[in-house]
Amino acid sequence: MSELADVVEAATKGLAEAADNAASKPGYEDRNLLALTLAVNRKRIGCDAGYFYDDRGCPVVWAVLPTGQVSWNLPPRYEQHIEESCLDEEWPMGGYDGHDRQLKNTRLVEDVAGRDTRVRGVRPR
Repeated sequence: MSELADVVEAATKGLAEAADNAASKPGYEDRNLLALTLAVNRKRIGCDAGYFYDDRGCPVVWAVLPTGQVSWNLPPRYEQHIEESCLDEEWPMGGYDGHDRQLKNTRLVEDVAGRDTRVRGVRPR
């Protein structure tokens, strides 16, 4: 393996480990389990939900709500929970829709309020 490939591999591993360490705080544990639970429960009632791996090899769980797509990056240590769940490894139909945290949270709030209208991002001109 070349020196550059060694550096890239080490950096990628370091990022994954850093994400896993940061996500081990109690608040993140709750967030990660809630995200996984939401995706699993959406799938159980017949809605679109699943997981895929990002370019760093970390799992991303996603679900489609009446208000639009939502997703969360999870640390690698959640892989076993994900694999034991009913979620399939697949991308959302049509791919990732480009939502950021603010749009995701807006979609969640609108869903909690019982609104069925899809919340779309505003593209800058």
